[in-house]
Amino acid sequence: MSDNSARRAIDRARPGRAGAFVNPAPAFGAPMAVVLLGEPFAAYHVAALALVVGRNAVAQRRPSPR
Repeated sequence: MSDNSARRAIDRARPGRAGAFVNPAPAFGAPMAVVLLGEPFAAYHVAALALVVGRNAVAQRRPSPR
């Protein structure tokens, strides 16, 4: 059911716009695992969050005019 809902939302929003909401999902997953599941926050969480934030920063950067 959730897959169908996600596909319908992507169809309505268009894939380019929907991608902006899918990419930061891991950045929310790690803190939720810590809070909801009691998982210890480790160095690999920090590394993963840095990669997600860095990837989004690079993706949002505008090309410099030539």
